[in-house]
Parts: sequence; structure tokens; C-alpha cells
Amino acid sequence: MRMGAWCMFSALLAIAFLWPDPPPVDEELSGKAHTGVYISLFETSLFEPCDSDERWWLDAREEVNQEFADRYWALRAQFEKQSGVALDDGSPHFLLMGSGIVSETGEHGHMGQYNRQFALTSFTEFRLATPDEAERCLTSGFFDDLRYN
Repeated sequence: MRMGAWCMFSALLAIAFLWPDPPPVDEELSGKAHTGVYISLFETSLFEPCDSDERWWLDAREEVNQEFADRYWALRAQFEKQSGVALDDGSPHFLLMGSGIVSETGEHGHMGQYNRQFALTSFTEFRLATPDEAERCLTSGFFDDLRYN
């Protein structure tokens, strides 16, 4: 086997053995819709359910990924136009109602800073959150100093 092929084979083998298994699923939470505030920043995909003080790492699954991304960028543009605030790398607060696969508690997302992983498979509402909604739902303290809305 040539050196380049051997390196590629070794890398793929390492990925196959080191890639983590999907986290265990919380069946009760996965069986219902969740409403919360979503914030997206560099290495951040934070969803905080309004009925919990947990932080969930949101991952939009293939079924909704393009629709979610299109809506996300349209809402960012709407916020910038309405507020006159250029977001650059920032994020407004979004209100999201959706369903998906929710993991059991553990260390999830970037650097394990999230209590759960939320694999979003569908959503019924995705809009800019009002300041009252953001205040009511953002209870974990993760972004206490981030107040765009």
C-alpha cells in the first residue's frame, strides 16, 4: 500500500473508532414539542426551553436544515433592518417552537457546555423573540450579558 493510501486508511480507521456514538435519547422529552429561545453565535447553538433552566445544543437535522437556515437568515436581516444594529457575529434572540430528538443529560455541544442535545426535526414557529419572551426563557445565565432584543 502506498504511503498516501495508508495515511488515508489510517485516518478513516481512527475516525470510525473514535467518532462518538449518538447520545442516549430521553424518550419523554423527544415525544413533545418545545418552545424556547434560540441564539446562534460562533461555536454556539443555544436553545433554552421556556419551561427549564437547561441549555440545549440545537442541531437542525437534514429534514429541516435548509428551511431552518433560510428562515434564520431572513430573521437576522429583518432584525438588522428594524433595529439598525449590524449584528456582524452577533445574534438576536429567536423564539422557536419545534420537535425533535432530545438527549439525556450530559455534556453536549461545544466543549460540553450544554445539558442536552436537541436534534430539531420539525418546527411550527420560528421568529424574533420579544424582550419579555427572552427574559422569561433565558434562565440558565449562559448569556446574561447578551441583550440584543
